[in-house]
Amino acid sequence: MLIRSLVVAVLAAATFVPHAAAERRRDDSASNTRDDSLWSETESRDSSRTGRNKCGIEQKNGKIRMTTLPTLPKPCAFGSGVRVGNTVYVAGGIETPSSTRAMKNFWSINLKNPQDGWQEHSPWPGPARMLAVAASADKAFHLISGTSLAPDADGKAARTYLKDGWSWTKKAGWIPLADIPAAAVAAPSPAPVIDERRILVICGDDGSKVGFEPLARHPGFPKRVLAYDVFEDSWSGAGEVPFSIVTVPVAEWNGRFVIANGEMRPGVRSPKVWQARIPGKAKKKKDGKKK
Repeated sequence: MLIRSLVVAVLAAATFVPHAAAERRRDDSASNTRDDSLWSETESRDSSRTGRNKCGIEQKNGKIRMTTLPTLPKPCAFGSGVRVGNTVYVAGGIETPSSTRAMKNFWSINLKNPQDGWQEHSPWPGPARMLAVAASADKAFHLISGTSLAPDADGKAARTYLKDGWSWTKKAGWIPLADIPAAAVAAPSPAPVIDERRILVICGDDGSKVGFEPLARHPGFPKRVLAYDVFEDSWSGAGEVPFSIVTVPVAEWNGRFVIANGEMRPGVRSPKVWQARIPGKAKKKKDGKKK
């Protein structure tokens, strides 16, 4: 109960509020930012193939700079990636728009030595997946939920919603996590992390409305927030957010988590931008452990 109360309290203090879709803001501290580069995968606009390039977008001294990383080992879309320290990790996805099987890939690149290219690692023991949630917490890569694919009787891709989760470090390799209470396919990712121990999985498609008709009246995806405590290996509910958004990245910017755009129901994108200011890191006890 203590962990749940803490998470709910933090989320309440970090209430997401809307901003105008086209709003632009100038922050006087922009020229003094730490390394807040945004790394994203570029997808081809050709519907017959997916992209293989990664690029970094960075703001320094009031200017935007783009840096191209080495090409990915394979084309990949709908994968999950996050930066852990100086390394960017990418897991899962699909290789082509017509794929009926998800990928089971786990790649990394060291941003201090990008010329060394992408390294391939042994993937997680669970099912192949796409649209999973990635997170960086306690110096480990986390992969949560997502969906696997398999061809149905007509040869089309059919989804299986996943609840398993995994963490990875070079030293320990893959470690299974407690199952998430409900699948959260395409939830905003990388997931916000509080105090290096609480991963917040926001919204996500739990599969409960698959096949809903008519689509124009689709009620949207769950607004719930589920919190995973990496020290306790446990999940708890952490309230709700005022929006229903999936298939969208999360960016940490000037002490805030920002969610821009996203899909509010199947095939319908949202122009809204949401942000939440996150409280500072938890104080430590005299023994050095986090409260």
